[in-house]
Amino acid sequence: MKARIAQAALLAAGAFQAVSASAVVRQLNPNRTCENYRINVTITSDNLEYGLPYFEDNFDVADFIDVVSARNAPDITTFFAGDDDTNATYTIAGTFCQPARGRPDRNKNTVLIATHDTNFDRSYWDPLLDDRYSFVDFVVNKGYSIFYYDRLGVGDVSGYVAQRANQVAILTQLVTMIQAGRYTGTIGRPDQTVLVGHGFGSVLSFEAVGNNATLVDALVLTGFSVNAADFNPIGFLETAEPRIAAFQRPFEWGGLDTASTCEAGYLTPVDVYAEAALYFKAPDYEECVAFYTERTKAPFAILEYLTTFNFDIDPLDFAGPTLLLSGEYDFIWCMSDCDGILDDDATADIFPDATPFQGTSYAGAGHAINYHLNALGAFNIISNFLGNNLPPT
Repeated sequence: MKARIAQAALLAAGAFQAVSASAVVRQLNPNRTCENYRINVTITSDNLEYGLPYFEDNFDVADFIDVVSARNAPDITTFFAGDDDTNATYTIAGTFCQPARGRPDRNKNTVLIATHDTNFDRSYWDPLLDDRYSFVDFVVNKGYSIFYYDRLGVGDVSGYVAQRANQVAILTQLVTMIQAGRYTGTIGRPDQTVLVGHGFGSVLSFEAVGNNATLVDALVLTGFSVNAADFNPIGFLETAEPRIAAFQRPFEWGGLDTASTCEAGYLTPVDVYAEAALYFKAPDYEECVAFYTERTKAPFAILEYLTTFNFDIDPLDFAGPTLLLSGEYDFIWCMSDCDGILDDDATADIFPDATPFQGTSYAGAGHAINYHLNALGAFNIISNFLGNNLPPT
């Protein structure tokens, strides 16, 4: 195993290309005040247990892709060995940002709680790129406060058993803590809270509200669809051509070393071109931003992937304002064509009590909306939706 990791280190060394272009000019925003936290979260969740052989090398991953994508693929339930009520404590890294003193802050007591997708960490919301790519900068400039965090298994967090169930429990616990005035800078208890998700983060936000219809005041789901017919998990796997993370970047991810330290294996897309196909749409992005995505990508747990497969999309009882916003060319959730499926009757039926519900296919963007040239337009849709439907109390 160590020999394979050492060999992978030599192969990976050539993968780090310099990222230099106009997009990569991050300036400190004087309009915001931010604080980083490390948060101990104790949860109980009904976890599914991985029931397949552990990955020993990338040939095992290749065979897994073949099995899952076969015309006669086994039912997803056969991939699990059962379930178990699990009590655990994890350490979650998060950041809270609020308008700086002297800035317009009529919305500062409305806190957005943002959850990122697989393959990303919390920097998706505030990348080291210029301001047009920072959702955090945008909403703080509009007077909102925002908490964004690394999901379990990504970045500065403990634990390598990430899946949908424990991630939903963690998100729910974080919401409760924030509503109690913890980890909220100087604002104390917020007046209103909003869940904002992207991709898998939207799955978690959707399920958290499904479990508790009064959990938050508004819901914003990006990079997501409730149309199961156009959900493309097999296409994701075939396009990503994932590799074992510990082999791709041993010095960075060697601690995620397959079965010896990880319950089910941590994977990443093979290269920047796979990520371009998954997350971007030409010509509406800068290549330097795609390379930035490659440099900052985060591993995903195989259980995250598998437990999204068996995600049930049932109508919500949630009555708050709900926005569903995805890139027109979202490959993962709409098979590259979201037009007509985010605002149709079948989608509206999933949000029957939302007041209001708005579904928008955002032109000129793929799955990673925040990393496209027109990201500010998407941010503006979110801000306007909240401003029109969730006024300050």
